[in-house]
Amino acid sequence: MTAARKIKPATELVEAKHVASFALTADAERFAKAARIAATFTSTDDGRAVLTAIRVLSDGEGTFVFEATDSYRLVKLTLRNVGSRDSHPAKFDALIPAKWFATNLPKRPRRIGFGIDLTDANVTVRDAAEHTSATAPLKLGDYPNTESIWSGTSDHVDGIGEVVGLNPGYLSKMLKACETWGGGPWGGIPVRIQSLDAIKPIRFDVSGPDGDLSALQMPVRLS
Repeated sequence: MTAARKIKPATELVEAKHVASFALTADAERFAKAARIAATFTSTDDGRAVLTAIRVLSDGEGTFVFEATDSYRLVKLTLRNVGSRDSHPAKFDALIPAKWFATNLPKRPRRIGFGIDLTDANVTVRDAAEHTSATAPLKLGDYPNTESIWSGTSDHVDGIGEVVGLNPGYLSKMLKACETWGGGPWGGIPVRIQSLDAIKPIRFDVSGPDGDLSALQMPVRLS
């Protein structure tokens, strides 16, 4: 018998108005995958509380968007056709604490028993298969105006000059080698990338079987 996961008590919970409750069946794995990827783009600085959250939006028609930024990088993951044809999660826009969310999502969500409850102040992750749940307060505050940032970039070739495709496996290994050689991710020497605009973010786009991922990273100015 699998032992139930230990849930830490939540703090600062308040009674609040119900916003949405939904179960994730066939969509559980890609929902958890998107949330964990988004969490890696959030800030670890508690003094910038809003940036330690994942912004999760539902359009009420089966499309979810996960956004996260640490002010240097920005990611957006789009999941479509979430839920059944006749039952989609309600429309909402919530700032969910990233570290808590990634920790409490089931590592291998089953196709039954995994769900989310939202109020206007709290979020709860339910794992009926393990008979566990965890609740935390949502982050409050004004999230950065990411729409204006995305509007300055494009995933289309027209009007933005030459576009090249990069093998993600090779790119990852290349950047890992540069990180190792340059002294680490925070105190390391910046990597010089040529033939890119020095004052505009570098955009990455991937359309995969689970949905679409778009990410921006600001270059470091070299003197």
